[in-house]
Amino acid sequence: MSAVAVRGRGADAVAVAAGLAALGHQVACPAAREVDGTEPGLAALVRRTVRSGALRAEHGADPDCVLLRGTEAGRFPADRMVVDCRVPPDDPGDHGACVPLDLRPGSLLEDFLHPEHLVIGADTESAAARAEALFRCLGAEIVHVDPRSAGLVVPVGNGFRALKRRFFGSLEQLCEAVGADPATVVECLRYDERINCGTEPDDPRATGHLVQLSRRAGPPAEMFESIVDGP
Repeated sequence: MSAVAVRGRGADAVAVAAGLAALGHQVACPAAREVDGTEPGLAALVRRTVRSGALRAEHGADPDCVLLRGTEAGRFPADRMVVDCRVPPDDPGDHGACVPLDLRPGSLLEDFLHPEHLVIGADTESAAARAEALFRCLGAEIVHVDPRSAGLVVPVGNGFRALKRRFFGSLEQLCEAVGADPATVVECLRYDERINCGTEPDDPRATGHLVQLSRRAGPPAEMFESIVDGP
């Protein structure tokens, strides 16, 4: 197991730190001093991992790697492996990795401890392997990609879900206008295996990141803006 220093503020950073400590890593995270009592299970897990010595609410003196999550991640030692778990992450360079964690407020711990899959973006096999070692105990399928692609995964996923949500909202209005039953129409669509009719909500923060990334990179952002702003 690794010695990890989690840099960042807010419940996101604390959830990741406590989750890593529960997996058996030795974790240092100053933000653990301020636990968000509204996050299910977070305060109890912080107390348990602090008592066991796996989590310390302080800066790590000599960590194997520095993990960035939440806000105000700040500076980090240049000679340490850096795993950027923010959304969207920055390009980590040759000695780091991007592992964007799609954690939703209200279920931060659940999302961290039970992911459907994890995306690891790294330019070197060594960085990818070290990042994978942090999360292997989660038992999730791991997808290895380049860091630029990894940085887009969460914003694009949330943008696509927002687009689906708007589509089904418009479908409901159309059904009402022509006297059709929207539930029946959607149920019929479920028989087409090419269509996934799930309408799970998107995270507005990550969807907004999609617009910001598009504006910064240069391509036209009008379509992404329309998804976020609505009709």
